[in-house]
Amino acid sequence: LVYRENNRVIRNEKRPFVENLDEFPYPAWDLVNLKGYRLPITNRPFLLVLTGRGCPYPCTFCAAGVFYGKKPRLRSPKSIASEIKYIREKYGINDFLFWSENSISDRQHIYDLSKEISRQAPGVKWVCNGRVDMIDEELLREMKKAGCWMIGYGVEAGTQRVLDLMKKNTKLSDIERAVRLTKNSGIEVTGHVIVGYPGETREDILKTKDFLKKLDLDYIQVYCSVPFPGSSLYEETINKGWVSSSDWSIFEQNFSVINTPQLSANEVMELRKDMVKSFYLDPRKILKTLLKIKSPREILFFISFAKDYFTSWVRAK
Repeated sequence: LVYRENNRVIRNEKRPFVENLDEFPYPAWDLVNLKGYRLPITNRPFLLVLTGRGCPYPCTFCAAGVFYGKKPRLRSPKSIASEIKYIREKYGINDFLFWSENSISDRQHIYDLSKEISRQAPGVKWVCNGRVDMIDEELLREMKKAGCWMIGYGVEAGTQRVLDLMKKNTKLSDIERAVRLTKNSGIEVTGHVIVGYPGETREDILKTKDFLKKLDLDYIQVYCSVPFPGSSLYEETINKGWVSSSDWSIFEQNFSVINTPQLSANEVMELRKDMVKSFYLDPRKILKTLLKIKSPREILFFISFAKDYFTSWVRAK
C-alpha cells in the first residue's frame, strides 16, 4: 500500500498475495453510480465480476504480473456464480463482464464455472477474455449454454515475427482456429491488437490490418504499445531512450509514447486510426452491426455512440 500524507509518500512493506480470493466480500456496488456501466450499441446495463488474479505468461508488453503476481489465483466457480445471482436479484442486472486478463487460463475452471452459472443464474449474459490456445469445441458449447455471447482474444499482431518479439507464445494458426471455432459455436469475437511494438514496421501493421479482415471478427480493439512500468517493454524502451514523453497522463493505450527506429509515435497513432476506420467503416461491417439492433431505442443509442466514438478520434488528432 502506497499513499501520500502531509506531502510525504508512505510506502508499506510488501505483503504476500491473498491466496483464497473467496475470502473477499462482493464489491459495494451500492456506493457506485451504476448508470455509468452501459454496453456499447445496445445500451444494456452491465457490471464487472472478478474471476481471478495472476498471469503466468511472459508477454513483454504486459504488467499484469506486477499487479497480481505470476501465479494464477482463481475464485471458486460457486462463489462467482453466487455473486452473479446476487447482483441480478439485488440490482436487476443481467449482463456481466468477467474482469480478468485471461478468464480461460484454466480450462476446467471455466468449464465448471459455466456449469455453475447455468445452475445458479440461468439466463444471464456474459463476456470474457481468453487466450487463443486454450479453447475447444466442447468448452465453447458449455460457455454458450451458460450465457457467454462474446470472447475477447489477444490477437496482438498479424505477423508471426511480431508475436514472437512480444513473447506471446501463440501462432497465427492458433488465432485462426480459435476465431473459427468460437464463431461456429455462435459466440461473437473481439480481437485485441497492439501496434507500435519495438521491431514492428509499417508493413507489419498493414499485414495485421489485412489479417483482421481475413479473420472476420465482430469487433476489434486497437491499442498503442505502452511501456507500463514493471513490464519488460518499459525496461527496454527506457534503456534505449525511445520513450518520447514523461507525461504519465498519456501512458495509456490510446496514445503512443514510443519512438522506435522503425516508427515514430505519431506514425503509430496514424496507423492505429487507419486500422480502426478501415475495420468499422466497411459497409458489410456496418450492416452486420445494424442487424444486431433489436429496437428503435437501440438504433438511436447506436447512432449517438458511433458519433461520439469517431468524434473522439478527431479530438485526439
